[in-house]
Amino acid sequence: MQDFASSLGDGSHSTLRVVCSPSMGLKVVPQVISNLLRQMPSARFELEILPSLALVEALVMGHADVGVGAASIDHPLLRIKRIGQMRMVCVAPREYGLASRKSVSAGDVCELPFIAFDTHTTQGQLVAQALSKVKPQIAPIVSVRFARTACSLVEAGVGFAFADELTAGSIANENVDLLPLTPALRIPVFVASPLHRPVSTLAERFMADAAVVFKATLA
Repeated sequence: MQDFASSLGDGSHSTLRVVCSPSMGLKVVPQVISNLLRQMPSARFELEILPSLALVEALVMGHADVGVGAASIDHPLLRIKRIGQMRMVCVAPREYGLASRKSVSAGDVCELPFIAFDTHTTQGQLVAQALSKVKPQIAPIVSVRFARTACSLVEAGVGFAFADELTAGSIANENVDLLPLTPALRIPVFVASPLHRPVSTLAERFMADAAVVFKATLA
């Protein structure tokens, strides 16, 4: 009984409800969960992948205990801590012949087929801002919500996209080129929890480890 009470105190015998953005669900969050289970084998997790707006709503409504996302957000009912930032890169079919370049600008690819993001997303807003300075305006042939969908379309040879470096890196192969953008576009990465609820020991450990794992993933 004493061991059980101790486990409740250190969070090792509890369930943590986690929400994360698709890019954070590729490597960062799975590694954090793996790390914590090695330290606390009795801990349990519920994980759901959500777009940023839905992630924020899940935390505010009390449907999740902690979130890890890639977006510019602020909310009076959330504790939000920025843990770093990701670069966006150009993802293009190899047949476009961009591999020899050290970097690309929006103007360099303005005549190529373009895959766009929903402008309600942080990535979509960054891309739209970068492309707004290009003349003539680039009209997308496909619009998507998630970076992984855009990268899958690139793999299929549909067009090029600007995507976060973690998602782009997950599909790197001999048929796709990844190139840095000039000027650089960066997406903030954060951890968050509901302000109206106490943060459990397990949640604290999760958020602290998320910051460490995220930095190590980009190193």
